[in-house]
Amino acid sequence: MLIREIDIRAFGKLRDKRISLEEGLNVIYGLNESGKTTIHSFIGGMLYGFLKPGVKSAIYNPEHSKYTPWVGEAYGGRLTLIKDGVGYIIDRSFVKGREMTRIIDEATGEDVTSQMRLGPSGRIAQPGYQFIGVSSSIFYNTIYVGQRAIDTDSRLSEEIREKMINAAATGHDSISVEKALKLLDRKSADIGTNRTSRTWFGQLSRRLADIEERLNELNEIKNRYDSASIQRQELSTMLDHKVDRYNYLISLADQINAIRRRDKRAKIDSIARDIKELELKCLDIESYSVLVEDDLEECYRLESDIRLSKDRISGFDEQWGTLQDQLLRLFDNKERTEELKQIIEDGHKAERLESSAGYATREAVEYEVKSIEVKKRNISIFLTVAACIYIIGSGVLLQTRNFSLLLFIQLFLIVGLLLYFSTKKSAKSIAELREKLQYIVDLEAIVSENGKSTLKDFWQEFESAKLEISSLELNRLRRMELEESMLAIEERRKQELTELSMLEKQLAGILRDNRVSDTLEFKTGLRNKALHSKLKAEISNKQIQLKGLEGEIALLPKESEEATSLDNEKLPLDFDEEGVLKELSELDEELKNLRMAIKELDGRIIAYEESLGDKIEMEEERDLCMQKLSELEIEKKAIDLATSKIKSISAEMHRDFAPVLNKEVSEAIRILTAGTYNTAKIDKMLSARVMDDSTGRLLNLDDLSGGTADQLYLALRIGMLKSLVPRNTPLFFDECFQQYDSKRLEASLSLIIEEARERQILLFTSHEREMYLLDKLGKSYNLIELN
Repeated sequence: MLIREIDIRAFGKLRDKRISLEEGLNVIYGLNESGKTTIHSFIGGMLYGFLKPGVKSAIYNPEHSKYTPWVGEAYGGRLTLIKDGVGYIIDRSFVKGREMTRIIDEATGEDVTSQMRLGPSGRIAQPGYQFIGVSSSIFYNTIYVGQRAIDTDSRLSEEIREKMINAAATGHDSISVEKALKLLDRKSADIGTNRTSRTWFGQLSRRLADIEERLNELNEIKNRYDSASIQRQELSTMLDHKVDRYNYLISLADQINAIRRRDKRAKIDSIARDIKELELKCLDIESYSVLVEDDLEECYRLESDIRLSKDRISGFDEQWGTLQDQLLRLFDNKERTEELKQIIEDGHKAERLESSAGYATREAVEYEVKSIEVKKRNISIFLTVAACIYIIGSGVLLQTRNFSLLLFIQLFLIVGLLLYFSTKKSAKSIAELREKLQYIVDLEAIVSENGKSTLKDFWQEFESAKLEISSLELNRLRRMELEESMLAIEERRKQELTELSMLEKQLAGILRDNRVSDTLEFKTGLRNKALHSKLKAEISNKQIQLKGLEGEIALLPKESEEATSLDNEKLPLDFDEEGVLKELSELDEELKNLRMAIKELDGRIIAYEESLGDKIEMEEERDLCMQKLSELEIEKKAIDLATSKIKSISAEMHRDFAPVLNKEVSEAIRILTAGTYNTAKIDKMLSARVMDDSTGRLLNLDDLSGGTADQLYLALRIGMLKSLVPRNTPLFFDECFQQYDSKRLEASLSLIIEEARERQILLFTSHEREMYLLDKLGKSYNLIELN
């Protein structure tokens, strides 16, 4: 399988992100928080989704909410891949409640989702089953390689071991021995035992025991029925006597209630008068109830802040006046400054001219120019004479054929040429001297313009000007500093005035809200407020008492016409009110208990009568339960025998396949450690150990350094990949080399490059050293940089 393109619509913080991948090694480089892990999780989500597998209800794993976009509903994207030469597009939406997965044939655009094997559960679409051929557990724990992420749990080790055994035994890893064992376990669990109450066997056993117990009880039901009938007759007679006594006591209770009602009404009238008096007192100081106690503290604080603010404003005014006096004492002569700047400018120009003139005098340069011109003129005369002699002599000697003298006369030609070049050099020297003479003239003009007769006087004035302008510049800088300070003080004073205004407004607003004119009135008003609250609390307590009394009156039984006309004087002198009420309460409880007991006996009698007609049906049901239990025992023995045989065959297959995994892991650890360790041993729980060749001892992970342990983890991953998944399955590495030194990293990259010959590899990193070492090894790779 080859992943060709990642197209993210919205996933985590990434939106509208498209990444093209190539065969072989792809390096995805980006700093922390650039989106590497987000892309990593996106690929896993596209292949296996974010719903937890193995559960009946739709439960999302934490990554679903972690990568949910903040806005919009485009949560999802596309993954373009090639499988067996055919291009496919996985289009997926992760929006909760509206999960959607489509697989499209890239060439035809046809939706081929229904033709794909999308995992063991139809509720969770897992295209990884179709395109990679492994479960999500194996995918995340083998194909995805992270930092120290190779350590496998027992559940994964069992799943991988099962896959190895199936592949070795059947040639196809989808024919699962584990599934067969699980099916047999489920069948056995469904049958159960007499100790499992929810299974068929347990339910039938329990039902049989209940039936036998019930049949034994039926023989005693008739005796119980007779006893219950006699007991009911006795209770009914007792109930009639107690009802007569209860009615008599009720008449006495009516008189007691009438007396109580009269007393409580008198008390209610007294409390109502007290409430009215308290309400009148509250009304006199009602205006102070709105005062807020915390506002008084705030007023004190604001008054203090206002005093401090006014003090600061006075301080600013004093500082500003002091700075203004200092500023007035500094004189700023702009005309003199410009004059000095002109002198300094002329001085610098004079320095350049004097340097260009070579510090020579005008007379010396003019004399040298005249000397060179005289010399040049004499040479020109000599050249003219020599040229005539050479021409005439050469013509005569050629006619007389006197070649000896002809050769001698050539010396005139050589001397003439030398003198000619000398005149050229003299002309150049004259031009340079005339230029130097012009510099001297310009320098004298500057001296004259500044009213000086000599250059020495000018230089003295130039030095004095520099000193004076430095002093003026210091004054100017000091004035600027003072002006800036004054502006800063003015700004702070404005801010302080603004703050003072705000403080005064806040104070006025608090006083206005509390309806007082100053803090003194505020303080006096708070004392009245406390009194108001105390009176309100007292009113509230009395109102509660009033409602309690009214409630007690309402709970008293309704007065009869006879009780209403009675008073306490008509009751016997030895009348025991408390005793009557106590006896009445006890009788009421006894009557309830008697009626409940009679009702319970009636129910038992009816149930006894109904139960006596069920004996024949119970015996037939007992025989049927015994027959079904016998059939289930036979079936359970057959399941136990089949499970034992399958486990025995599975163990033998694992012993045959284990050497293949050991060989692959050993080869990988040999390359990673450069021959330091050459042999690895993997047990059935996928725990890895390496052999120390010098001692022959197997070393656990705790005996190895952190870097070597990581290498062993990586070797285990590579070995499992070669043993479990097709050779062309992509491999993902996410920041898994952080603990590696350069040597270990180079060895690991060499192993990865070797794997990249047969599979696509995605290497996620936030470091540049991986690219440096790949370039150093001269290996090509596709670099994707994340901004």
